Amino acid sequence: MNGLVAKMPIDTGRLIGNINVSLDNYDWSYNLNDFGTRGSARAKGSSVIEGIGDKEMPSVFLTNSVYYMKYIEGGHSGFAPTGVFEPTFAAISMWYR
Repeated sequence: MNGLVAKMPIDTGRLIGNINVSLDNYDWSYNLNDFGTRGSARAKGSSVIEGIGDKEMPSVFLTNSVYYMKYIEGGHSGFAPTGVFEPTFAAISMWYR
């Protein structure tokens, strides 16, 4: 979550406010009036992850359905020229090789 939040460009906070962390299913919801900060996004994601506790590890899904996220992911941001999700997940996967 920290890598994703660190790479997310912030203008209005709408993109970062709509990072969804869900367990065992995608969460494609979004709220165009949700303007978050790096701290609020980390807290929201951490609360979901910490809720797992001692249970069997579920699949964890990170999504963002704000309509212009596809452009950010496609490199149309000076802050994130290689996107946000793909480079974050590539870096995570390197840890598990």
